[in-house]
This record gives sequence, C-alpha cells and structure tokens, in this order.
Amino acid sequence: MASSSTHQWKHDVFLSFRGEDTRLGFTDHLYAALRQNGIDTFMDYNLRRGEQISPELLTAIENSRISIIVFSENYASSSWCLDELAKILDCVNVLGHKALPVFYKVDPSHVKRQEGCYGEAFAKHEQIYRKNKEKLLKWKAALTEVATISGWDSRDRCQGTEAIEKIFLNSIESKELNFSVEAFEKMKRLRLLKVCNMQKDGSLEYLLVKELEAHAHDSWGRINYDWIERNSLYTQCRLHLYGNFKFLSNELRSLYWHRHPLNSLPSNFHPQKLVELNMSFSRLKQLWEGNKALEKLKFMKLSQSQHLTKTPDFSGASNLERLILEGCTSLVEVHPSIGFLKKLIFLNLDGYKNLKSFSSSIHMESLRILTLSCCFKLIKFPNVQGNMEHLPELSLEGTPIKGLPSSIENLIRLALLNLKDCKT
Repeated sequence: MASSSTHQWKHDVFLSFRGEDTRLGFTDHLYAALRQNGIDTFMDYNLRRGEQISPELLTAIENSRISIIVFSENYASSSWCLDELAKILDCVNVLGHKALPVFYKVDPSHVKRQEGCYGEAFAKHEQIYRKNKEKLLKWKAALTEVATISGWDSRDRCQGTEAIEKIFLNSIESKELNFSVEAFEKMKRLRLLKVCNMQKDGSLEYLLVKELEAHAHDSWGRINYDWIERNSLYTQCRLHLYGNFKFLSNELRSLYWHRHPLNSLPSNFHPQKLVELNMSFSRLKQLWEGNKALEKLKFMKLSQSQHLTKTPDFSGASNLERLILEGCTSLVEVHPSIGFLKKLIFLNLDGYKNLKSFSSSIHMESLRILTLSCCFKLIKFPNVQGNMEHLPELSLEGTPIKGLPSSIENLIRLALLNLKDCKT
C-alpha cells in the first residue's frame, strides 16, 4: 500500500452521502462543522443524474485524505453512491486513504450483510445488473468491509446540530490547522476531549500535534475507544490555537490534554460530571481557583507538569481513587484536603524537591500506596486519624523528616517502613 505521506492531498475530507436522505439536514450540518474547524471538505452540491459517477468525483476521492460515508436508508439504492464507496475502498487499499462510516438511522449489521432496506435495494440492483455480476460483488464487498469498521451510530440519539457534536473527528495528517479556542463555547454537549502528543514550538499558540480527538457519546460507558484506536492517524499535524480560552463544556466526562499550553483552565468550568482528568506535561500553574464540585472524579493525572506550584482543593472530590503527580518539580503546596480522600487508593509524590506543605493530618481509609521519597523540604509526617487498614508500605526515603507521630500506630497493616537516608 502506498504511504499516505507520499500522496499529495488536495482535500482533507470527502463526504459520501445520499442527497435525498441527508443533504438538507445531517450532512449539511456535518459539512458546516468540518469547514468551521478549518478542515477542507469536499461535498458534491450537484443533483446526481444518470448511472455513471462523474470523473470529477472520482478525482475528488483520490485527492482526499479521509472519506466520511453517511450510510442512510436509501444510500444503497443509488448506483452512484455504491460506485463512490467502491472507489473509496480502492483508495484505502492503494493510497492509504481513510474511511470513517456514519450509520444514520440504519442498522450497521444491515449495511454489512445487505439486509433490510439494503437488501431490498440489492434485490433491485440484481435485476438491473444481472449481466454484470462483477459490479454487484464489488459493491457488496465494499459495503461489508467498510461497515466492519467501527463507526458512529445515530439511532436513538439526537439529530441535526446536536448529533454533529457527537461525531468523532480525526486530525488531518501533515497539515496546518487554525483552531479558535472560542469554538469550545459552542460545544456545550461535548463529553470527551482528547488532545495528545503536543509539543510547544515557539509560542504558546503554536503547537505540533500528532493527534486531535474530539468525541462525545451519550454516556461515559458508551465511548467507543476501539474506534479511537483504529482510526487515529498518529501522524504529525501543525495546530494553531488562538483566542482567549474562556469556556469548556460542563458535560465533559473525560478531559485528556497532554501539553496543555495555558496556565489554568477557564474559571467558569464546572466539571461536576468529570470522571477522568489527564493533563500530563502541561504548562499549568494551577488547575483552577477555589473549590469545585468533583463528586464523579475518579482519576487525576498531572505528571511532569513542571510549572505546577499547587494542587487544587480536593474537598469536592470525595470519590477520587488515583492521583498521579510525579515529576511536578515546582510543586510547593499540596492542599490539606488531600488527607481526607477516603477512597484514594494511590498517591505518588516521589521526588518533589520543593514540597514544603502536606496535610497536617490524614484519614485515608482506602490508601494502598503512599510514596513521599526524596521530598527534600518535607520535614513533618502528618498525624494519622483513625485506622488505615490497607497501607502495607510507606517510603520516606531521603526526606528531612525528624520524627514520626505516635499516631503512626494507626497504620495497622504496615509491613515495610523505608527511612533510608532520612536527613535527621
């Protein structure tokens, strides 16, 4: 297969759709959303007449990095659409083209097996093309193969503009994208935001990106990670972020943004529904001001955020289970509310050379791992309030702690206490 990096693409996305089903609704909204976000998209505005697909459309497919195929009720009744699909599959196999299916009010299994309305369409095609079995077999094979790709299924979900907010979009490889952060103000239903493998290049607004994923489903449990993995391009793309970052959707369940370029998240961000926050290698100095209601948050990772000077208030994060802060070398203060996270299982503060302040007391009933090694300015271990029944090991190696409180006896399952090189 030819490498996509050697092909000169003219368009980012080619839209394949059945005009009478979706042109004035879903597909039109999708086209507008793609264009608004700087993605060059080819959409055929001409009414399709005759049986032969135009050479212009075949060329447009060849010159596009990605095809989004909107499978709708009458898609398979059009020989033109089926010829497009066959051409798309040829480009996938030969040019490294990418195909992303959208199942609009149709069952993916009906597309794959040519059943239901797709079976009815092929019954008619078999009469018309009974002397051209090769074409029929090619169409069927294309439907089966593309429908096997895990895609987006619109059934039983909102339609129109709201549905567009729920479509997964791939980043476009080897391309410069201009993305206004003000676009986030319109994404009020966004459930998952993923921006990863980003590197600062020259200024905070200029970034080198390998992958940009914005994906949303109707609940946390239905996010299709398999599709994310299989359809990511993992190739370099230059992304320019510009504008004042003033809004993030309060509907977010997962926020995954490596190398976030700004000092903090918007002050009006209220992540009551957030389950996962992963912002490693960021330029954050603090996440936000004050206390936030984070009752659904279970996972927080800010590793290698070397500008971070203090953690947020954890009072509203009573269900937090894992907190990973390794490599935050500028961290001076951990909010004392951390000591009362009763569901926290994992806490790693290893190597915090500037950490001076930890909670004065702790009551962390579920804690299984606590590492405070090489915190060179931490001189006092907190009082232990109540029994902590699950912590088998505690490492204070390399700290200047001068003594341990008598309440250390409340670590009733402690089997290993590491005080090596304590600078007493």
